[in-house]
Amino acid sequence: MKKKYNLLVFVLVINSQFVFSQQAAEKEKAEKMFDSVVTRRLTEEMHLSEQQLASFLSKYQESRNIIRQQRERKKEILTQLESLLQDKNTPERQIIAKLEEIDRLQEETQERMKRIREEMKIILTPEQRARFYLIEERLAREMVHALKAKIGEQPAEGRFWRYQERKNRKPEN
Repeated sequence: MKKKYNLLVFVLVINSQFVFSQQAAEKEKAEKMFDSVVTRRLTEEMHLSEQQLASFLSKYQESRNIIRQQRERKKEILTQLESLLQDKNTPERQIIAKLEEIDRLQEETQERMKRIREEMKIILTPEQRARFYLIEERLAREMVHALKAKIGEQPAEGRFWRYQERKNRKPEN
């Protein structure tokens, strides 16, 4: 009986690791697809010359990597912060140190992104820069719309979703 139990636990652990790695692979694949779609749309709509294309794409990818790194590091810090908050004996200075680490990370990311934007100014004409900002904004709105549509397909959970359902429900007469 104990061997069957151990086998069952082993199978469950292996299965959960497979699911997590599969989810990570799917997320990475989705990010790569998103990046390729955005890159294609940017290059089509910005009217870049051959020379501009390579330089711009390099800077654009660098900016995406900066954002990705910042997101991953912030997630790590927030996990650490959550752990500190669960321990009732955590000294306040440790919590403050994590909060300051988040602030520094955000400031560093902003500085790095500002440097990239300055370098893009050299590569792009003012019209192309304007197109870039407009395209970026439009793509962000499209992404939010797509996420809302995807969320709408899933059952609503939690207090916020119940509130939204009540708020959007048409009165019955």
